[in-house]
Amino acid sequence: MQNQRSLHTARKLAAGEPQRSAEEMKRVMMILASAVGGLLVATAAVWLGWLVQIEGRAFQCNDSVGPVAWPSTDMSLHRQAGDTLSPGWTWEKIERVGRGYQVAFFLLWVGGTALISAAWSKRWKQNQAVHAIGAAAPQHDG
Repeated sequence: MQNQRSLHTARKLAAGEPQRSAEEMKRVMMILASAVGGLLVATAAVWLGWLVQIEGRAFQCNDSVGPVAWPSTDMSLHRQAGDTLSPGWTWEKIERVGRGYQVAFFLLWVGGTALISAAWSKRWKQNQAVHAIGAAAPQHDG
């Protein structure tokens, strides 16, 4: 098994493929985890905001199946279902607000990913510095 792994690595190097270090893989996994975390935060924030601020206040959904609401839902479906508008709202206004929520979703996702990644990166660098100091410290026999 070890020979196969060494042969595989040798073939990759001969083909000019870069070999990923453990540190690079940790960094990639950290970025992926940050993106998933940012996605979850953005989804929860936009869903809750839409549910609390728009659905139920701007229009009353007659065929709602629970708290399943999202700003990209086609408002013509709500019109066709006979949903009613609240005073001061139009379907076009709700669609505009929905586009704003969609933009907010992507901004929260990207921003959340960047913040989570930056926080983890800072902590990771601090841990590396602590380990480097510990490794360089003189050992005392006690």
